[in-house]
Amino acid sequence: MRPRDKADKDRCPIGFTEAMELWLGPNPGGSAFRSREELVGAWQCAREYVMRMWGCGGRRPAAFYAFEWDGSRPAYAVERSTLWRANKLSPGEKEGLETEWKMEFERAQAPDFTLSEGGGELLRGDHARAEHYRHHDIPRELVKRWSAAARRRRSRMVSEKSPGVASGAEGKEESHAGGSIIEIERPCRRNLQGRSSQIRTHKRRAVTALARAMSLTEGRLMATSSADVEQLISELSASLLPPQRHAFEMAAHAALAVAGCSGCGAAYRLLRDVQRQHWDPPSDDMRREGARHQRSSKLADGPPLGGDSSRGQASVRARWMRGWRG
Repeated sequence: MRPRDKADKDRCPIGFTEAMELWLGPNPGGSAFRSREELVGAWQCAREYVMRMWGCGGRRPAAFYAFEWDGSRPAYAVERSTLWRANKLSPGEKEGLETEWKMEFERAQAPDFTLSEGGGELLRGDHARAEHYRHHDIPRELVKRWSAAARRRRSRMVSEKSPGVASGAEGKEESHAGGSIIEIERPCRRNLQGRSSQIRTHKRRAVTALARAMSLTEGRLMATSSADVEQLISELSASLLPPQRHAFEMAAHAALAVAGCSGCGAAYRLLRDVQRQHWDPPSDDMRREGARHQRSSKLADGPPLGGDSSRGQASVRARWMRGWRG
């Protein structure tokens, strides 16, 4: 039944299965369209709906790249910058993306900007900024433009802050040029010495803070109670047979006495290898045909059907791709 409170432009003119295929592309099991003509007709009929639903935010559906894009489809990580560079975005999309990219660019301009790759490595400085730009898919053209503007802005701020004449003067020299007196001021030596002492003080404070932070984060030896060790040995020996369990307990106590572990984590890493040496996995004699209670038949013992075999699935994908590519 047609809903009364829904406008015609918000309704999907084709089936939802066909619309989702126009958005995401083909299903590995086969296409919902039976011919190339049916695919083209569906795109012409539902293009406005599909583009309104999934052609936004700098992204485009799969049918857009099949019918309205020259070349192969760009990767997901660089799709937005590729469409921006090809001028395929609407004015609203372009403005929104540039605003988002500018915000991420400004975020990376902090002097102490760092970025973690997830593998324990911490990137700093220009390497962290380059990885940040790549992660957010910021075009190189915008990065160059904004970087040049940032450099000009910083140089302007430095020139405005630097005084023309030193504040502290120890003495003045006079020189006559063309009948006028020019006063030349020298910087005070006491001010220079005070500034260098301040720099040394700041350096000492920074080194002290860094040493304190490292002392707080470095590993410390912790005493392990015998109850925790016995509980760990009991848990690891629960899956062993009685003879193997007794041998494992003796070997575990001997290994712990020799290693002198500093905690339960180190004890576990040591004892897991000892436990594997005393554990015999059960034999796996299950036949490849499946469960033993099933009887053999001509259908089960015969070759796979055309649609179930790898060759049949490849044929289905080939037919579907012929329909897309024409």
